[in-house]
Amino acid sequence: MRKILNYRPIVLIAIFLLIGVTIGGILIGNNILLFCVSIITLAMGIFMFVLKKKSIFLIVFLSLFVGIIAITIDFGVSNIAQYNEENVFVSGRVCVLNDNEFVLDSISIDGDKKNGKINVEYNDENIYSIGDEVKLVGVISNNENDIFSFYEMSKFEDHIYYNLNNIEEIRIVGNKLKFNEKVKKNFATYVYKYCHKEEAGIIIGLVFGDKSYLLDTDKTAINGVGMSHILAVSGLHIGFLFGIIIYLTKKLRQKPIVSLILIILVWIIYGILTGFPPGIKRAGIMSIVYIIGVLCVRKNDSLTTLSLASIIIILSNPRELFTLGFILSISAVLGIICFAPMIRKKILGNKDSKFARLVANGVAISFSANIFILPISFNVFNNVAIYTILANLIILPFVSMGYVMVIIVALLTIISKPLGVLYLVAQVPITLLRIIANGVYQLPFAVISVYSMSFASISYLIGCFAVTPYFMIEKKKKKKIFVIFMTISILLYFLAIIF
Repeated sequence: MRKILNYRPIVLIAIFLLIGVTIGGILIGNNILLFCVSIITLAMGIFMFVLKKKSIFLIVFLSLFVGIIAITIDFGVSNIAQYNEENVFVSGRVCVLNDNEFVLDSISIDGDKKNGKINVEYNDENIYSIGDEVKLVGVISNNENDIFSFYEMSKFEDHIYYNLNNIEEIRIVGNKLKFNEKVKKNFATYVYKYCHKEEAGIIIGLVFGDKSYLLDTDKTAINGVGMSHILAVSGLHIGFLFGIIIYLTKKLRQKPIVSLILIILVWIIYGILTGFPPGIKRAGIMSIVYIIGVLCVRKNDSLTTLSLASIIIILSNPRELFTLGFILSISAVLGIICFAPMIRKKILGNKDSKFARLVANGVAISFSANIFILPISFNVFNNVAIYTILANLIILPFVSMGYVMVIIVALLTIISKPLGVLYLVAQVPITLLRIIANGVYQLPFAVISVYSMSFASISYLIGCFAVTPYFMIEKKKKKKIFVIFMTISILLYFLAIIF
């Protein structure tokens, strides 16, 4: 097996840990079967290790066992009260606002404080604000804990455990903003003061990941050209911030330990301000693992770094495996690791100019990031943005420029409020971003609807993996495997459409 696969223990642990969590998630609710599978898995690992004297068997089965136990414990200690009642008295604080919906935190149900949050559906004419402390009466129920539903898992990821509807009355009894909400409100005030409302909405979405400020037309266009990741605080944003820190520390000839300390501080502060979304956690952990590797004078291995970050994240919150954000993020990074270097090399050829390298790098990253995301686009979104690579290549430079300028102006505004006028300059790349995104979205076939790939996804992924550097066989055989599995994938896809 080691002769075929590029053997990395950390990668192997991550793969089978994720498989273990998946098995445990499927078996949740069947305690007898869950117990039997756990014991058999552990026993098999010990038996095979003793019999074959090879650590790989212990690694595989122990990782499976830990994954099963981790998700079992996670579901067991979540401490979610069960409700399905009418005329329930609820109090809490508005922390998220949507159309005819808001989310409450700091909740009490019939006078008892509870963990988690409540999604409230209302139909009155009142105008609510973030921080409003409300009291209301309605029908309460639990959200489904379905690991096969990305929508339900995203609610659990955000700790939204309950739903309240058929509201009889809502009373606002006060307003209390948290620190990060005060910062966002203050930031938004200055941005709207100096920028057009269209650009202001994108700026706030870019910095805080809050899409509620965007115009519907801009939101549709940005999603339609495959650029929705710029409005979800994630590795892209962390990459900008950490890139600035690493650049400055190198210019000032500081040791890597200084970069590590600054990165951890910035990561914590930015995480607090944005509510520590999953993308921030993943990107922060990967960056910290990478720098620790540098400090230990070890050659960085991106696949091992990604695997170690995945292990840390899943062990801290096993249910994150079933969220769309985690799957998209890991798929994109894995695609870049597996394919970007060879795509970049193919595009460059014998060219070695700075511009050629810049273009080749942009195309390679954008294309490779979407290779493993493609089945998700088919199976979950049922549409594909045709001009994603073009949009990323053209728009991302303006995103990075605008983001960095906005952060700098925000810091300067803290020092001196009149410097907020510099937002007029910072909004220029954001304006260009809007114009380009809307222009590309107007092109023919910008978004096409597709059928689910279903089982074709498996053969597609096998075919893609076969041509990566981590599948260590002859190139001719790689090509044959690729062609065979891609052909199978196409046949399965069309059979699924017909039948």
